[in-house]
Amino acid sequence: MLPRRKRVGKALFSLVFKEGTAVHSPHLFLKVLKTAGTGRFSVVVGKNAAKKATERNRLRRRGYALLSKRFSAWPDGVSGIIFIKKKLPLRETEEELALLLRRAKLA
Repeated sequence: MLPRRKRVGKALFSLVFKEGTAVHSPHLFLKVLKTAGTGRFSVVVGKNAAKKATERNRLRRRGYALLSKRFSAWPDGVSGIIFIKKKLPLRETEEELALLLRRAKLA
């Protein structure tokens, strides 16, 4: 899990969601916005992806773990939100996340 200072807060979340650039894939959805300050990101898992809260929390932790591997390369001044639409095996999630980051020109 990332420290709170590296995650998107409530006010920034709504700004990124409204004004950010969207990048889609079959199982993930990424919103990115250039902002001032350090790079931040969050992972969101809806009830469509998993019915039980424990499953959603597991998917969210998995998303944070995958992003934390790449956080050192995350550029300053870029905030992002990753929405997990469907449950996927870990390896496929990592490949799809790498594809989204390349499409958003962040990796």
